Amino acid sequence: MVNSTQNRWRGRRGSTRLALATALLAVAVAPRASLAATDIQVAPTAGTGSAASVLTLDQAVAQIDKLAKAGTKGVTVHLAAGVYRLDTPLKLNATQGGEPDAPVVFEGPSSGQAVLSGGRVVDGFEDVHDAAILARLPAAARGHVLVADLHRAGVSELGHWERQGMSLPNKPSGLELIYRGSPATLARWPNTGFAHIGAMPAGPNGNRFGIADGHFAAWAAEPELQVSGYWSADWADETIPVESIDAGAGILTLRGNGPLNGMKSGQRIFVENALSELDSPGEWYLDRASARIYFWPPAPLHAGDVEVSVLDSVLDIEGASHVRFHGVDFESTRGDAVIVNGGSDVVVANARIRSAGGRGVAMTGHEHRVVDCDIYDTGQGGIALSGGDRQTLSAGGLSADGNRLYLYARLVKTYRPAIQLRGVGNMARGNLISQGPHSAILFYGNDHIIEFNDISDVARETGDVGAIYTGTDWTARGTEIRNNFVHDVHGPGAAGSRGIYLDDQTSGDIVSGNLLVRADRGLFLGGGRDNVIENNMFVDDTPAAIHLDSRGLTYQSAQVQDPHGQLRRELTDVPFDKPPYSNRYPGLANILKDNLGRPQNNKARDNIVLEGKALDLSDAVATSGLQVDALFGDHDVQLASGKPADTGKRPLDFKLAPQSDALAHGFQPLPLEGMECVSARWKASPMPGLERCFNLTEKQR
Repeated sequence: MVNSTQNRWRGRRGSTRLALATALLAVAVAPRASLAATDIQVAPTAGTGSAASVLTLDQAVAQIDKLAKAGTKGVTVHLAAGVYRLDTPLKLNATQGGEPDAPVVFEGPSSGQAVLSGGRVVDGFEDVHDAAILARLPAAARGHVLVADLHRAGVSELGHWERQGMSLPNKPSGLELIYRGSPATLARWPNTGFAHIGAMPAGPNGNRFGIADGHFAAWAAEPELQVSGYWSADWADETIPVESIDAGAGILTLRGNGPLNGMKSGQRIFVENALSELDSPGEWYLDRASARIYFWPPAPLHAGDVEVSVLDSVLDIEGASHVRFHGVDFESTRGDAVIVNGGSDVVVANARIRSAGGRGVAMTGHEHRVVDCDIYDTGQGGIALSGGDRQTLSAGGLSADGNRLYLYARLVKTYRPAIQLRGVGNMARGNLISQGPHSAILFYGNDHIIEFNDISDVARETGDVGAIYTGTDWTARGTEIRNNFVHDVHGPGAAGSRGIYLDDQTSGDIVSGNLLVRADRGLFLGGGRDNVIENNMFVDDTPAAIHLDSRGLTYQSAQVQDPHGQLRRELTDVPFDKPPYSNRYPGLANILKDNLGRPQNNKARDNIVLEGKALDLSDAVATSGLQVDALFGDHDVQLASGKPADTGKRPLDFKLAPQSDALAHGFQPLPLEGMECVSARWKASPMPGLERCFNLTEKQR
């Protein structure tokens, strides 16, 4: 839900400064009047406002196309406040972009909001009178649950429920009910938390299981029941339709094969999409056969309170370059709200992106950016950026700067992060990330920069998970994880969580200048080599600040030696022993001949560990694989506040007093002002640009 501070900022966002401090952040996101040769006025309905020349969005795109063919540069589309309910996504192709000094700009209003919506309002809710439906509803729900006809609301395409999960590709979800801007809860059991897998009768497909105290007789009448959960491990979720129920035996049979990662007794699951479980305010259910939607509203309904998602996306840019969307919101989609494929220099800035069944923004191409956006209530992640060439190590230059992301994996819980970086040379900088079930930032590939992000309260449902995470590729090197504030991260799964997790022999990355406070494990190296851990501060991280193991010689040894295993496949997918790899990463070229699988040449230097154990090295091999220099403890540090370290909440609470021995012996002060500004700027009205944060830190570099 948008808080009052955010509302104040949004009402004045036309004055928000988006000038950014460094060269990497120098692309302008606000239009410059001197570049605009033509201005187009747009409103939700054509001919409204003060002039009959006001167009709809579709008409504006047609006008852009016409002007482009005539050679006109620098078109600016001014959107009036209001909700633009689209029949099809707004689309731009390669011929409808701008030029480097004359972009095509879609500019929201200086007051109010311009919202591109893929939803349809559903009014006309009535009491339920159908006897058969009332019999299926729980007794406590009768008299509270209302029903509406979707066909009367103009909704004919209802979508369908299908298997979704960690190992499956992103795809649009089914129709969702959105109440006052937030997705409602699909009727489920139990209402909160999880049930657990019981008996698992033998079968050829591994798809049969029991649940203690399940409502089997009622579920047997549900036409589209599905079960979601962590079937075999706390890091892999999947949602699977139910084929049949043996009510007498208390056994459910899933449609098709069982979960991709198998099934284990005791693992956490819940049942959903059941009218018989619509027993709490805020829950809903779709009767697909009759095209009726059932909803228990948390408060009396007013016109416009309820809508359903209809479109898969609301903005789809294919191959266009030099395009700006500034101050325009996106919401109510079944899939990714904003899609950008190919092209270069597309910027989405100062937007609210919410209530998507997929991700908020998915971009491929070069030098695209997502800036100062508020992204939340998304189903399968926040921002996904993929660019650069792993064969040549040429950078993509895509970036996510200064965004706030939370509640970003409602439908698929694992490996759907707030920010995902793929390819080469992309960036996540200055983002505020919280309230996620699994990782905050996932990265794959080379030479990314992950810096000044404030991450907390993630890994809320999962285990064996990192707030910042990567793994299983010897060649994916060169990423710098620096100056992040990672705090209060605790995974409930059996294996717990980690602050920064370089999993399964990740090698050649740099972790520096980070402040990690109250994480289950601060930095976790799952084997690997050539990693550098320097000038970080670990506070109250349990069971230890830095972990290294030798899994490449133990339980992963078979995978290390298997020429068809993932590690070896990833190795041969790129020219690992030839330029540019052999020049950029000298430790990689001879990896097959250099103690393959052994952790080695990892360096930990000038790190501070307070209120906890410093090192957790699994065995003698791991001990020899980590060179430790200048490890400072409680006796080397005095905080400027004079308070115990484990009471600190903000970055500046951990400022070192000048007399601290750690400073005299090599530890460099952390850029705490910049870290703190990442969170503080979202509380300001109007919200300041990132330059407020990072001008401070540039002086310290």
